[in-house]
Amino acid sequence: MSTAEAPKIVSNYLAQLARALVDVPAGIAQDILEGISEELAGLDEKSASEKIALLGDPRFIATEARGGSEVAPSADGTSSLGRTRSSATRSRGFALAAVVLIAVGGVLVPVVGWVVGVFLVWLSQSWRVWEKLVATLAGPSASVAIIILAAVASHGVIHGQALLGAPVLATTFALIIPNVAVALWLLWRIRGN
Repeated sequence: MSTAEAPKIVSNYLAQLARALVDVPAGIAQDILEGISEELAGLDEKSASEKIALLGDPRFIATEARGGSEVAPSADGTSSLGRTRSSATRSRGFALAAVVLIAVGGVLVPVVGWVVGVFLVWLSQSWRVWEKLVATLAGPSASVAIIILAAVASHGVIHGQALLGAPVLATTFALIIPNVAVALWLLWRIRGN
C-alpha cells in the first residue's frame, strides 16, 4: 500500500516504525514493515486506529525484533542508535559467570573455557573497555612470561641435578594464578555496582 493512499495515522505509524527499526537487521526490519503495512492496507482511519492500538508502540515492536534488548531513550524520548543494551549483559550474575570462566574456565575446558570467559567479559556492560582489554591481555601475558621463565629455569642446574617438574608445575601455575588474579581484579572493579 502506498503511504499516499493511506490515512494519515497509518503513514505516521509506519514512519515511526521505520525509525524505530533503524538498528534492526535490514531483512528483519523490512519483513516487519511489509507485514504491518499489509495488515493496515485498505483500512479506513477508524479501523486503522483500532488496529494500530492492538499492534502497539513501534519502539516495543523494534525491541522485540532485537530479541528483547532495550533501547535507551534520548532526551527527546526517541530511541537512539548504539544504545541497545540487553538487560542480561548488565546483570551481576552475567558478570560473575564471566569472572568464574576467566578464573577457572581454561582449567575446566582447556583454552575454550577461558575464551568463553573473555567473550562474556566483552559482552558484559559491567566493565569499561580498558578494563576488558586488561582482562583479555593480562592473563595470557603473565602465563607466557611464567612459562618462559620456567623453561629457562629448567635448563639451570641446582646441585648437579636439573630442575625436574618445573615446566609442568610452572605451566599449571601459569594457567591458574594469573587468571585468578585477573578475575579477582574484575570483581574488585565492579564491587560498587
